[in-house]
Amino acid sequence: MGRVFGGPRHGPRTIDIDVLLLGDVEHSSERLTVPHRDVLQRRFVLAPLVELDGELTLPDGTRLRDALERLEGQRVERVGPL
Repeated sequence: MGRVFGGPRHGPRTIDIDVLLLGDVEHSSERLTVPHRDVLQRRFVLAPLVELDGELTLPDGTRLRDALERLEGQRVERVGPL
């Protein structure tokens, strides 16, 4: 939303909303894939999700906690209180 047509890829926009999970829903279309296709590869996504619910899983049964433990090479730092 708000991205200038023809502008730079990943350029600024008014709002950016990523739908990461939606219960047990699995959906794939040209505009939307749920669960988000990169949810298991991004520590900055997994860490807060696991913090909210340590038993959270994808519809296929993949535990997000396990995926987080397998990730290497990414750093996430808390900047505020729990």
